[in-house]
Amino acid sequence: MQTLWQDLRYGARMLLKQPGFTLIAVVTLALGIGANTAIFSVVNAVLLEPLPYRDADGLVTVWENNGRRSPDQRNVINPANFMDWKEQNNVFSDLAAFVDVTGILTNDGEPEELPAQLATANLFSVLGAEAMLGRVFSDEDGQVNPPRVTVLSYGLWQRRFGGDPQIIGRKLMINGIDRTVIGVMPAGFQWHIRQNSLSGRVAELWTPYVITSETRVRRGRFLSAVARLKPGVTVAQASAEMTGLGARLEQQYQDFNANWGVNVVP
Repeated sequence: MQTLWQDLRYGARMLLKQPGFTLIAVVTLALGIGANTAIFSVVNAVLLEPLPYRDADGLVTVWENNGRRSPDQRNVINPANFMDWKEQNNVFSDLAAFVDVTGILTNDGEPEELPAQLATANLFSVLGAEAMLGRVFSDEDGQVNPPRVTVLSYGLWQRRFGGDPQIIGRKLMINGIDRTVIGVMPAGFQWHIRQNSLSGRVAELWTPYVITSETRVRRGRFLSAVARLKPGVTVAQASAEMTGLGARLEQQYQDFNANWGVNVVP
């Protein structure tokens, strides 16, 4: 249990380094994770309907697991482990990370608390999703000290801004920081795999999340990950390779990764 609270405290500190955002529901995470355990699943809209992404059959989620509890466990991920997975695997064409946060939007009316995500700049490209207006994140948005930009959901664009076609380039105040709208996602786009959120809603805006040398350390687990399989690679093959990679990282970093492995889930 002591490790749980260390992970939660460290995760919160790392996320607070992302300008203007706070980790949503640390208490909810604490209750849901239990002794370092977080069970996640695709939400109803994604689970019961065809995924609204290009070649959705090639998408998998990737998790850590603690073998002392359950080899099938789906646990949030350490940033350093995530980067090692990304750099050392041979089965994914790309791997993206994200974390659920709360955004407070204060433009044009009463402040509104919104479900949001910090996401690595490649999230939308991994999903095969394009913006309906403007663009999604680019490589530039994934650099250290990225531009202060945001991508909006279709629902937020319609509800809060009346479907304004001139929204691209507009400055929005999100958690006290001006961010430029660069894109609006199409109506069918939903991305939220966490089973347990404050409201059960899907994300309504996204901002870039960058793993730096300062945050690429083995303390805390708080990220989720989605990957796209390389052409011809099966889930079983990806699972076998990532199990082996997890075992190598366990041996290499025993103080942090002892008994921790990797799960690949279609």
